[in-house]
Amino acid sequence: MKKNLLTLTILTGICSQLDAQTFPYSNSLQTSASYNLINGSTGVSVNANVNGTQTKGVLLTPAEKDKFSGIELNGINFNTNRGFNIDFEYFQWGGSNQADGIALVLYDGTTTNPSMGAKGAGLGYTYSKGSTTSNSTSGFTNGYLAFGFDSFGNFHRVRREGNEWRNGVYNVSGSNVYDGINPQSGSSSFPELTYQGDSSNRNKASYFTIRGSSNNPKWIQNSTNSDNSRGYPLLYTVNTQVASDGTTNGVTNGASLSANDNGGHGTRKISSFNPFNIRSGVYTEDIKNAGYRKAYLQFRKGKREYYNSDRATINEVIESYFVDVLIETNTGRNTIVKNEQFRISAKNVANRAIRNYYDPNSSNSTQASGFSTLSFSGKAPNTLKMAITGSTGLYYQNQLVRNVNIALPYSPNAMNDAYSNICNNFPTIIGRPLTNDTAYNNDEYIERYEGTPTTSATDLKEMTHTVSTPSIDYIDTSSFSFMTMNSTGEYEKVTPNQYLYTIPGVGTFQYIYQENGINLSPQNAYIVFTPISSGAALNNTFNMHYTIKNKPNMSVNGQALGDEEYRSAISTITVTTGSSNCSKPYIITNKNVTNSL
Repeated sequence: MKKNLLTLTILTGICSQLDAQTFPYSNSLQTSASYNLINGSTGVSVNANVNGTQTKGVLLTPAEKDKFSGIELNGINFNTNRGFNIDFEYFQWGGSNQADGIALVLYDGTTTNPSMGAKGAGLGYTYSKGSTTSNSTSGFTNGYLAFGFDSFGNFHRVRREGNEWRNGVYNVSGSNVYDGINPQSGSSSFPELTYQGDSSNRNKASYFTIRGSSNNPKWIQNSTNSDNSRGYPLLYTVNTQVASDGTTNGVTNGASLSANDNGGHGTRKISSFNPFNIRSGVYTEDIKNAGYRKAYLQFRKGKREYYNSDRATINEVIESYFVDVLIETNTGRNTIVKNEQFRISAKNVANRAIRNYYDPNSSNSTQASGFSTLSFSGKAPNTLKMAITGSTGLYYQNQLVRNVNIALPYSPNAMNDAYSNICNNFPTIIGRPLTNDTAYNNDEYIERYEGTPTTSATDLKEMTHTVSTPSIDYIDTSSFSFMTMNSTGEYEKVTPNQYLYTIPGVGTFQYIYQENGINLSPQNAYIVFTPISSGAALNNTFNMHYTIKNKPNMSVNGQALGDEEYRSAISTITVTTGSSNCSKPYIITNKNVTNSL
């Protein structure tokens, strides 16, 4: 299979020692002590009441015009020398014409007191260049990467409106995308990438977009204007509501920075997901609700080997991060970014550009004279911090985030669970929570291609992959722990017994992984619910949280994947009580699960 690969070259080893942030990290964002407001923000609300609904999390923007806010996680400066995973829940609902969106921002960990980027379509990350200095806006201070959840569709586009100008994708012609200066030949039009944001075509507005770093001299090779007022190039974008199955005029639903160095963008067909709307449409705590949204970003460390035509001799080996992005809805997880390559090292790159892109150097960006070509090397900062931003403009919506997790790659994948009509009067087995979870027994990732790092995506020939494959069999069943939120909004293990969780006025949940002194398989470990003596209220829905670990083992790279730092991110169990399943009460006889790890 041929791929057009996004490359973000990093000229130094990414992220050395830092403030010893311990993995995993979990923050509910349900207390004001869990975040700092970023300079330039119009303000946020915590656990706000929105139209009679009590929310849980940070409301970045209410459904009002021209709101613009961002938060950074308190004191979180994390080590990424092994890669990292980030996940969080988000919701966009209400308002008028669903604009604009939110962005997960990674920025230089040495930055203190950062400021927001451009409002509106900039999602608080990009710059906005105007005809004069007074109407120009710098981008997010020392921004490195931004992942935009754009329900209006303008975060990925060249902007040439009024005094707002910046780089991006502008239009589609034939099989190529151009960005205002580099039109390609062809006649077919792909309207899902020419969409301008008009209310008559709302189903084209749902985009996920990745933008790169600021024009800081550490990250972009450019001798002039080395500040936060240029750069932030578009690296990748996909319309999540348009399928690329080839059934409708060969639909192409995405674009990325081209594999060659011509400064333009090439179209992409991303088809590993079922079309869905980035916008949730509602706020919900119910993972079964069609409006449920959870984002997963996975950066796995690995390498790409380039072979000569004999497919036996290695031409070059490049250390890289390979990036996946998944959005979970009530129907499962949708992969909208798959194995995108973010380089860590490359041969002989110190004095040459890795990728070029066009950037407006004046407000006259409709003409070639208004653009210049910048050399984008993408050198990484030594440490990373994390922020989440949100903005609205003429159109608007409520935008809320909550339950942020940061974990190491190759931590187990703990999936959400939902159990309905659980007996409210007698002890009952509610389900087996590990049946949809997986874990790892190694952390190897190697991609092999015939070609060189400069071979175009059309000509690059894929050979083989060596990829660690997760399996339910690698889960340590005894590592299960219910999690509870502390006073600062962070999650921690339930004590003194990690297998018991009590909800006042409802009952107690007990995780059973062992019977008669013998460990059950992950497929058979289960949870028993014992309601209070008077019986739990009918049709009562509530959430619990848990984490798991890999079985004790050493990875091929020398990491102990069974250690506590590889514990999974938080997963949610949703339970709804009923009465129709109360004919056969369950009798708890097991006495061997009360010892802590």
